Amino acid sequence: LRESLIASGISSSKVLEIPNGVDAEIFTPEGPSVRGAFEGKMVIGFVGSLKPWHAIDFLAEGFDKLVSDPRFHLLVVGDGPMMKVLRRLEEKWPGRVTLTGNIPHHDVPKYIRAMDIAVAPYPQLDQFYFSPLKVLEYMAMGKAVIATRIGQLSDLVRHGETEGNAKRIAQG
Repeated sequence: LRESLIASGISSSKVLEIPNGVDAEIFTPEGPSVRGAFEGKMVIGFVGSLKPWHAIDFLAEGFDKLVSDPRFHLLVVGDGPMMKVLRRLEEKWPGRVTLTGNIPHHDVPKYIRAMDIAVAPYPQLDQFYFSPLKVLEYMAMGKAVIATRIGQLSDLVRHGETEGNAKRIAQG
């Protein structure tokens, strides 16, 4: 976003960049969880508004490839225009997909705690700004993260390098 503002003619001295942060008292690995509902499962999870820029179709396609292994379960927290894609997946694989719909923000951590792998799929879009806040929340909670290599995600999630980021992110 900073680069876009400067490119549009705004002086860089007038652009103040404030990085995203996570409330480490809320997004912590310890606390209530809905994990019991997924005992013995490898839970792949997503939290978000299910808008087209979340690449929900890509997430569904990926889960379709994993579903032959009965250990995998998909947990999606949120609602939005792309829910129809996930409803079709839920119908195709009964008992393997959990869709919560919208939930109160203060309940989100107990669902993330149930996840083994948290995902942040985004398509490649020109001039697209997004906030990687969900990834920071996932990492602060110590989750393994799979994310598209775009924008800030390329800096936040690096294969073989960022396993220890959870503590650094939680501490700011």
